[in-house]
Amino acid sequence: MFHSQNNHAEFSPNPENDLMTLLNKIGREKTEEIFRNRKIEYTDYDRKKGINLTRKVYNTLANTKNFKPFIRGIEHTPLIDVFYFVFANNCEVKISEITANFGNGGMENLSSLQNYGLCYVIDDVAIIPLEFAIMLSDEYINLRHPVPKNTLISGIYSYDSSNLKEIVSYVNHKFHQNFDTSMTKIYLSSKLYVFYVRHKEEFYKNLTDFQRKVLEFMIFNGPVVNLKDTSNKFFNDELYSWGDGFRKIFKFYKQSDYIEGSEDSKRREELRDLYVMGFLVPAGSIYNRFESMAIPEQISDLAIREYNKWAEKEREEIYSKILSAKDANGRELNNINVDFYENVRKILIGIASLNPRLNQNGTMSRKFFSEISHLANFDEYYAKFLLAICIRNKFIKRYYGKGESKEEHIKIRDNVDDLIGIDRGNFMDFHLAKTGMYLEWWNIMYMELVRYAEIRGDNHLYRNFGGTEILLKEIRMFVLENLEKFDFFVNSKLFFQYLSCDLNFKKFEKEWNNKKYTYRGEEYKNTQTNKNLEIMFDNACKTLLYLGIVDAKEDECKTIIMLKLSKFGNGFIGYLENKDKDKGKSKTKSKTKELKHEGVNNIVIQANNEILINFYADFKIFSTLGNFAYPKKTDKLCIFGMDKESVMKAYLGDFKGEDIIKFLKRYGNDVPQTIVALINSCSLKYGEIEIQECSAGISFKDEILMREILADKNLSSKVQKVHYENVLLIKNEDDVSEIYKRLKQMGYGARITKLNELHKL
Repeated sequence: MFHSQNNHAEFSPNPENDLMTLLNKIGREKTEEIFRNRKIEYTDYDRKKGINLTRKVYNTLANTKNFKPFIRGIEHTPLIDVFYFVFANNCEVKISEITANFGNGGMENLSSLQNYGLCYVIDDVAIIPLEFAIMLSDEYINLRHPVPKNTLISGIYSYDSSNLKEIVSYVNHKFHQNFDTSMTKIYLSSKLYVFYVRHKEEFYKNLTDFQRKVLEFMIFNGPVVNLKDTSNKFFNDELYSWGDGFRKIFKFYKQSDYIEGSEDSKRREELRDLYVMGFLVPAGSIYNRFESMAIPEQISDLAIREYNKWAEKEREEIYSKILSAKDANGRELNNINVDFYENVRKILIGIASLNPRLNQNGTMSRKFFSEISHLANFDEYYAKFLLAICIRNKFIKRYYGKGESKEEHIKIRDNVDDLIGIDRGNFMDFHLAKTGMYLEWWNIMYMELVRYAEIRGDNHLYRNFGGTEILLKEIRMFVLENLEKFDFFVNSKLFFQYLSCDLNFKKFEKEWNNKKYTYRGEEYKNTQTNKNLEIMFDNACKTLLYLGIVDAKEDECKTIIMLKLSKFGNGFIGYLENKDKDKGKSKTKSKTKELKHEGVNNIVIQANNEILINFYADFKIFSTLGNFAYPKKTDKLCIFGMDKESVMKAYLGDFKGEDIIKFLKRYGNDVPQTIVALINSCSLKYGEIEIQECSAGISFKDEILMREILADKNLSSKVQKVHYENVLLIKNEDDVSEIYKRLKQMGYGARITKLNELHKL
């Protein structure tokens, strides 16, 4: 259920404690004492009008011109502390509480406050009159305990005298009252406050649908809302200016868009009536009271309570519809069961196998990322999502290559085999904890990564993803908590309607509008409330699906039609419920880490130069294979291939032929002669061309190789013949790096000596 958003206690003085009632209760003797202590005098006007003692004291005390200077006069005396103590406690405090907080001195000060007519003791309760509470809502009178703008008292008092009299006139006309509009502002304010408090529930029952929508809008966007936002929301026009304040709201001066009796004019009049009934109050500054509007606490609490009653009935009806729509109504749907464990592992296998190189700006090469996505059969954006998770959880790290290549790469950290190995128990414990972090504070969402990449136009796949931690960290937990109520596949549209009945769900739209998020580059205005909520709901469901927390059924357009908590999702909910109970308890080390799985790291070497490896093998096996073989398939059984180019890459990376043979014999069966021949062939070719950086020359094992180089257009212009046999001179020393790269592209096992700046390539 939705609860009030106010952090402070509701300020709502008892409407029965008006000043006139209190004066009558204390009797004539004490009233005369107040008359003497405040040095009140009768005038000829008072005698002529026949004003009695009680009325005279009332008129003097309930007057801002008298009240303000008197409060300022006691500001630096002990009296003010007791006075504000009573005021801060909703204008009513038991005598025992004053004694407990101020001792005997508190009672003496309370007695003085009584003598001056500021406080009244009735039945062992100290009371500040309603009229004083109204005047204390003025920030220029009350310097200690400001009254929030979203209270009925401060809202009523923010009207000036002429505005207030016009409001009272509307009340007299609409509700057949007879309030005297010639009375003072304080008198009218107190009468309106009492009238509103006593009749609010009766008024609420008779609200129109439009008025209820306005109050709902105020509840989850307020308690204070700019009037311009309200105008855009409900009237969708810019011509209607709210800047003129009161007269625009209550007079409706005709403009080009205003037509008497039209639907638009009826709505404006219904909005005005919300002010007349005290359901809305002005909440602007002292100079621009009508620049904002507020829903008073008393009204918001009532509106929330009544809305929740309606929502409960609505949810029951939708729940019945959900039960009757368990099947897909004959539609053919695709079951989507995401194994998050396997998907993360596929990304890590790709990284381990390909040994991705980083660009100079620290981002993964686009070529390597595409290969990793293709091997795992993931679309680009889901692969980004999984890669971001691997980065965030520090599954991978940077390092510099060995041998002649000093470029920066990324690889799997050593401890990852303990988490993403064959022992799922370890991973599930880890995933439970980390998923809680994803849902509580980490907010990279699938569709938002799409939006982020499109708007930014970049592909920074390795750099810090903190910039995309955006939007509504609570919405996924809200979806989960409600989805837990169903143990079967739920129609997503009906489930969205079920959530939309809850004001807690609707409040998410406020954050969306406040932060002005865009979706695929297109900004949604306030009028798109349902559309925004649908987008956020869709994002949440997709994220939960890709984390493996929910299972789904999709149609041919890949739209989620049905939802259900997965097996892991149920475990995750249980984890959240029990994690607080487990705080402080010592955790025993998982025994699964100590288990050995025979044969999981074994490889099968085939005569066609292919190598088969178990999907759950240690990452170091994949990483070592990546030195001399290339991945062809990442699945339950992973396939690697070997050719001249992959083996030559091993030599260039300081992984020699004997190292390859040693690895294959250790983890596999007998090494086929085809692979031995391939390794020997590449071994002979490695070093047949040597670039000598110190002398800016290239030496060759035979003349045929030198002629092949001279025949290449890209290289022939950068070298020249010399008198030495099988040697070419590099014309410009700056071309050494470019020549080396070109020879690698042509498949030659070129070796470079004393190239100190290779890591800059």
